[in-house]
Parts: sequence; structure tokens; C-alpha cells
Amino acid sequence: MKFRFIADDFTGASDVLLQCRNNGVNAAIVTDIQSDTQAESFDGIATTSRSMSPTELSENLPPMIDQHRDLGTDVLLYKVCSTFDSSREVGSIGHTVKLLRESIPNTGPITVVPAQPGFGRYTVFGHHFAASGDEIFRLDRHPIMRTHPTTPMRESDLRVLLSQQGIAPDRIAHIPITDLRTQPENLQDILTRGDEFDVVVVDAVEENDLDITARNIVAAQTSTGALTPVIGSGGIAGALARTYDTGRALRPSTITPGPSLVLSGSRSAMTREQIEVALSDGWSEIRLNRDDLLTHRLDAEATRDRVIDCLLTEQRVIVSIDEAGATGTDPSPVELAKASGVVFADLIRSAVKQAPNSRVAVLGGDTSSWTVSNLHPSRIEVAAPFVQAGPILNFQAPHVPAETPFLLKGGQVGQPDTLIKFAEL
Repeated sequence: MKFRFIADDFTGASDVLLQCRNNGVNAAIVTDIQSDTQAESFDGIATTSRSMSPTELSENLPPMIDQHRDLGTDVLLYKVCSTFDSSREVGSIGHTVKLLRESIPNTGPITVVPAQPGFGRYTVFGHHFAASGDEIFRLDRHPIMRTHPTTPMRESDLRVLLSQQGIAPDRIAHIPITDLRTQPENLQDILTRGDEFDVVVVDAVEENDLDITARNIVAAQTSTGALTPVIGSGGIAGALARTYDTGRALRPSTITPGPSLVLSGSRSAMTREQIEVALSDGWSEIRLNRDDLLTHRLDAEATRDRVIDCLLTEQRVIVSIDEAGATGTDPSPVELAKASGVVFADLIRSAVKQAPNSRVAVLGGDTSSWTVSNLHPSRIEVAAPFVQAGPILNFQAPHVPAETPFLLKGGQVGQPDTLIKFAEL
């Protein structure tokens, strides 16, 4: 069985790689899926679709879906964030459902399963929950997600969220946790029934719930022989990988000690706490004026020199964006991420050239996506596990040594001391 994925950002794609590696399955992010012929490798494409409008999704996603279909992919995972952050206007999962169904003739309903219990993400009776610290919150009451700068979550019922994004309520099926555990065959029945529903939302609270779901997805694909799309998080990626049953563990690569460069465009409170903890441990911080960044007035050469000097003398430096001192009109998070991505990619290329053995962390989902896009990697693989949903990666990219350790960290990923531990690897 051939599994492939399309991820809505690069941090999400790296989580797919981690879940596969943890279950003994090779996986990679590639730019040319058509030239990728490795057997039993859960490979896929990372995109910036989480920040796209419906029009942009319509322009960008169908060719990728067509490629996977033409290559004989059996199960195609559209990887979304485990907090389901999306809206009708930005990163619309409902619109993605429409595009998947239009691009894949005769497909049954698309399984929607964003739960990731290992990361504190759960779906119960259609409602989604996420951890923050030691507490579990309903999605619309989550202290971070309800105030997300791009897609604030005002609803926890995934069925309602999908209907708000354009799917008719009577086209949304649901497998509650009680049925999944007592009558798991109901899921396969819905998936093979034909065109009765557009999506089926599946509850999950434990890893075994995801395993039941994955087995039914595989069984449905075997029954129909058709490309079977799935929308979900790293949780279902790991469960699908477990159906390979390779029984092997993949060895981590060796990471050479060296300077640490952290580039942050994240507005998350968790990320800011991680930065503050690092600063209290003696790290340096270089703050880039947001207005200069957006209007291309930033002195690129002086910035590069300052970053390299800090890396060579102080070893641990954070480059962040100073929004408090900005006087211009507030940009959208996507505009800021795009501008940051250009500058951050330039700083990375300079750092790995002039400060040998540098390791690089990019903080923020959209920031990571646009930064990596500007590095133009042809292949990305896991070098070693690190934190949940955030492995250490190696890139095959121009002007970047293949052994350079990268961390692409979403805003909510990690613990307060994550940056310190990254530097100590």
C-alpha cells in the first residue's frame, strides 16, 4: 500500500516525518513527488496552504492532488494542524474537501480525524479539545486558539466548523467514540457507501482509536481500489504508518556540537516564554524592526554581520521581530511571515557558511513555511526525534550543508526550556 501526504505547512509536514520515523517507516518531504519512487516510504509535499485563500487553494492544490492520483497513491493524507485552525477565508479545510472530491473521481466521503492524543488533542462526540499546559480545553475556550491572530477558533464542533466552511450539514457524517469502539465496521461501511456524504468526522481519544480508524481506512481502500483521501493530524499519520508493520526502528543521525541560531516570527505566548527562558540563560537577542522588514528598508548586510558576530562569539542567538516599536499599519500574519521568510532564509545561508556546524531553529508555523520555501530544499528528512511534533531535520538544499540540524517549531510546540535543550543536543 502506497501512502503519501500533502501538508498545509512545513511544521505539520515535519510532524508527519516524526510520526513515521517513530513507527519505523521512512518518510521525506520532497519537491518533486513524481521522481520519488522509494518503496514503503511515506513521502509527500509541504505547502503554505494553511495561509491561502480559497482562490489560492483552487490554484495550487489540484495539480498536487492530480500528481498523487496519477502516481497510483492508495491513501493520500492532507495534513492539517491538530488544533484544526482554519476559517472560510484562510486555509479553509472545507474548501480543501471540495477540491479533493473534485480531483478524485468516484471517491467516497473523506475521513476527518484531527485528534493527536500524544500531543494533547482529542475529539469527543464531534467536539475538539486541546491541551494548554496541564489543562485540557474545548477548542473555542482554548487560551491560545480562541485568540489565534489569523484563525481564532470560535467553535469546537468540527461538524459546525466544516459547515461554516462550505460543506452542507446533511453531507457530514460522524462516528462517535462509542460507535468507533463497539462497531468499528461502521466507518468502513460509510467510506465504501459511495456519494452519500462528503466527509465523516471521527472521534479519537487514545492511540488505539486512531489505529482502529487507520485500519478501516486501509480496508476501505482495499475494497474499492480507489485513491482514498484523509484529512488529519500527525496522529492519524502515525496510525497509518503503523499499518505498514515494519517492526524496525530507525537510528538517529549524529548531531555535531555548534552555534545555535533561532529565528522567530511566532506571536505565540508559548514561543515568547521559550525565548525569555533562553535569554535568562545567557542567550543574545537581535530584534528586527517590523516596519523596516516589511518595507525592505532593513540593512541586510549589517544584519548578517551582526548575526554572524553573535554566533561566533556568543554561540547562541535569537533573531526576532520587534512589533512593539513599529509605527506602520499592522500587517496580516501572512504578510509578515512572507517578508520574514526572505530575510530569515538569507540569514540561514550566511550562518551555515560562516559559522561552521551551526544549527537552526525557525519558530512559527507560517514563518517556517515561508523561510523553508525560500531555501528551496529538494528533500527533507528526520535526523533525530526531539520534541513532540518537532523533530530535528536535515535538508538537501542549495548552499546548506546536508548535515545542518533544523528545527521547525509551531507556536504551541515544546516546553519553556525547548530552545536550551535544542542548543544542548
